[in-house]
Amino acid sequence: MDKKGLVVRNIPPLLPAPSSVPQSSTREAESEPPAVEPEPEPVSDDSSEVYYQSNGPRWTSDVRVEMAKKGLYKKHSINHPLLEGFVLYLRVNLGNRKSKQEVESVSRFMHYMDPNEPSLSFVREVEKVREYFNVLTQTQLSKQTVLNYWKSLKRSGLCNYIVSSTSLHSKDKSLFSDCRDFISPLDGIRAGMSKKVNKELTQKLYQGYGKEKLPADCVAILDVALMDFLTVMRKLQGPEAVSGEALDKNDRLLVLYYLEAIVMLKLLQRPGVVTNMTVEEWQGRTRTQNGSSVAVKEHKTAASQVTEVPLTADQEHWFGLYFEQIRPVMLEGPRSALRATTAANLDTTGAAHLATIAANLDTTVAAHLATIAANLDTTVATHLATIAANPSPTAANMATTGTAYLVAAAARLVIAAVCLACGTCSC
Repeated sequence: MDKKGLVVRNIPPLLPAPSSVPQSSTREAESEPPAVEPEPEPVSDDSSEVYYQSNGPRWTSDVRVEMAKKGLYKKHSINHPLLEGFVLYLRVNLGNRKSKQEVESVSRFMHYMDPNEPSLSFVREVEKVREYFNVLTQTQLSKQTVLNYWKSLKRSGLCNYIVSSTSLHSKDKSLFSDCRDFISPLDGIRAGMSKKVNKELTQKLYQGYGKEKLPADCVAILDVALMDFLTVMRKLQGPEAVSGEALDKNDRLLVLYYLEAIVMLKLLQRPGVVTNMTVEEWQGRTRTQNGSSVAVKEHKTAASQVTEVPLTADQEHWFGLYFEQIRPVMLEGPRSALRATTAANLDTTGAAHLATIAANLDTTVAAHLATIAANLDTTVATHLATIAANPSPTAANMATTGTAYLVAAAARLVIAAVCLACGTCSC
């Protein structure tokens, strides 16, 4: 049951049953049919006890269990026209490519306000909206998460979409006015949230005070892996240099991970800089006194600045080897290695196969020609003997006709000789 996700943990214990029942009530109960009541499931006083449910995901943390019990994870389908339009607004108008979480937050909110279908009736139920955010807070969600739920409605969220990107103002002016006026109560609900978020962050920082990683700790892994990294780099340069295809998969991954670690751990850049650095940005790097600098335009704070990744001459050389030798192989994936293995096997197998074919061909052709010659001699001799033993009328006629033709030709020759000798006739 646990593996199938049918277990919910950390359920609070039930209230203890009454220890005694008055005698009078017991006698009255004996005179009437007892009411049928479901027996409670046995629950231990231990908060780690589990109970089983027929469906739904498995939640293990106390916060998620509480959210599931209060129905805060229930949501409407995003295929509803209202939510589909909101998704299109986030992706096209705002350029938010990762809008799934925000849309699901709105879907859960709308399900809490109206379990039947997504609607805008919540703009007229400010008390219930405030109750929703109070319930989120009571489930011990982090203050930042509660604030994110609020942002999905107000800032660049559903309300802005309804007011600025729909034709509701011409279809239902009253509801449109209520949607526009609903923004003010939302601001009131948000009051104090930012202060609570800052307080929560300060507490987390204090809890981790003295445990943070210093830059020296971050680059320790680079120092440990440096020799292995340089060993692979030497294989790609020098008189006996090999291509990236000749490296095994582990060597190629070592180079990739080490260069990523340089950017994040040594140059202290965000992971998004590594993810979003493009070929065009690498090729357009600017020269500096000690190396080069790569300008990455797409990253977390891209709206306000372009991130510059400074590289030393050695680091630039390493990135260049990776770009020219290893990256093309990794883009092709396992096909390149398979192609190289297949070509090597084909050369060996093909040569052996051709040699076998040639040897077999010589023997087979010689034997076949000998068989043909022997069969031809036997067949011709047999055929001639058959013709001699059984001459056909056609053959006889051919012989007779040939003899007569030869006799006539000889006679003409004799006559011609006589005529030439006398020379007196005009024949």
